[in-house]
Amino acid sequence: MADAITAARAAVVWKGEHSQAPAHLEKVGGEEGRKAAPQLRRLLPLKNRVEYDPEPISATEAKAAVAAAARMVRIAEQTVKQVER
Repeated sequence: MADAITAARAAVVWKGEHSQAPAHLEKVGGEEGRKAAPQLRRLLPLKNRVEYDPEPISATEAKAAVAAAARMVRIAEQTVKQVER
């Protein structure tokens, strides 16, 4: 979603460390990037845990992650639609 926003706004995608992706999104993603960056910051700490840790995350954490992801999807969809016009 972050790549969709930055690609639409600046024709670039992030290729560095995941931890630096929100700053890149804020820098090159315009207003949409500034709105999406906090959502990405909420999701990144969970990435390795949900991918590799055998212990599941809590239902509360999962619901918050889904909500953050959904917000990012909406922002990315709006961004791409604006650029397509």
